[in-house]
Amino acid sequence: MLTRTYKIDNTNRVVLYMKGEYAFKSLYFSNPQQTPAPTTGSDHNSTIRFQSSSPGSVTVDWDDGNVETFQMQNNGSSYIIGWRCLDADYYKNPSSTGGGWGWGIDQSTGQYIKPLPNHHYTDGETRERHIIITFTCEDVYYFNSETVTMWSFPILELPALQTLAMSYTSYINEIPFVRISKVKNLTSLNFTSLGNKLQFIPDSLFEMTGLTSLAISGVFNLSDPDASNFRNIKKLKKLKSLTATVCNITTYIKEFNDLPNLEYLNISNANLAYYGADGVPTFDEISTINPSIKIMNVLGAGYSGSGIRTSWMENVFAGKGLENLTQLLIDYQNNLTLVLPEYLKEMNSLNYIYGLNSFKSQSRADTWVNNLYSYMTNWEQVTMTNKLKNGKRNQFYGLSVSMWSSSYPYDYRPSGIYQAPSGFVKGVSNGNPTTPMEKIYVMQNNYAHSWNIRPA
Repeated sequence: MLTRTYKIDNTNRVVLYMKGEYAFKSLYFSNPQQTPAPTTGSDHNSTIRFQSSSPGSVTVDWDDGNVETFQMQNNGSSYIIGWRCLDADYYKNPSSTGGGWGWGIDQSTGQYIKPLPNHHYTDGETRERHIIITFTCEDVYYFNSETVTMWSFPILELPALQTLAMSYTSYINEIPFVRISKVKNLTSLNFTSLGNKLQFIPDSLFEMTGLTSLAISGVFNLSDPDASNFRNIKKLKKLKSLTATVCNITTYIKEFNDLPNLEYLNISNANLAYYGADGVPTFDEISTINPSIKIMNVLGAGYSGSGIRTSWMENVFAGKGLENLTQLLIDYQNNLTLVLPEYLKEMNSLNYIYGLNSFKSQSRADTWVNNLYSYMTNWEQVTMTNKLKNGKRNQFYGLSVSMWSSSYPYDYRPSGIYQAPSGFVKGVSNGNPTTPMEKIYVMQNNYAHSWNIRPA
């Protein structure tokens, strides 16, 4: 049986640790002959993709005696190469533009760029394969392994790498950062559910001080911010975006306020299944949240959410400095009470409410519209302009509200006919709306709302 060992050198290459009859195994499908669902759901054709700023060739040693050379493809803005897990040459929808890949058009052929076919092992060996991918171009800046199963953390000897994304690899139980020690220019690191949840963040992660975006969803157990080393997040001063969902976070830690550039914080679904539906995370360590944060997702559950939350956590959020938040995210929360909290009146920067998969009954869809309309129109400060009566920005003017998506078409359309209610006068009177759709008409025409709802 062949075995190979490696040392970190100056070669511009990647070493992938794989196992199975095919080089790349999909998270969603065990058989490469299976096909992804045509439009909805999460099942899709998993891929591994690289991008560079310059042309070059790519040599792959498949670790079975076969060595192949491929050319990067130019889409006009970058050079791309990648491999797919399934025989199907489309992502989710075969009739979509370019098979749904979105990789652009090859400038030399005029054809849509698609990932290369999977490599089939015919030697019958079941050992771990060490696939070596070597690049002649020295500026590979992007690597994304999207829901492709890996058996160990890869070696990435790509000095120009800026974006590293790995999701749902299944079997990675440690992150030996020495394997990416040559990556000095990383700005975006995205790890999602790599394998078993880890209990400690290595110090080497916090040495990546150039990071502006960090996502570690489902990778670490951060219920104890001290024992997990999570408080050292304060060292990443350039960080603009932090996503740590499904990490059992119990507290908005004070170190979030030590990040001067942080604009996006997502700790949603951090602990609903672990700690119960409501009450966490707490905000006891701070008096107000980081004023640089524009988007903070705590209530929403996200794609992996259990949707068991019932409370808006008003006792937690009220008075915590919400005036700079631009979005309210309540996605995947079909059990959330639809009695709106008073702290919405503090959110003077609010411009978007996102509620995908939270209105999966006719009554919830109707109640949501009715309650939001009543909340807004009964507030004595509200006007039909972008300014409240007190002179502050009117967060309910020009508001965008999303409660449906064609990719996950489970939310109901509000009842009624979209029409002006009796007595309606644009810019003067709301009239007497009697159905949710009439209320949406009023909100769109007198308060400049934008609503995304299920089509009729």
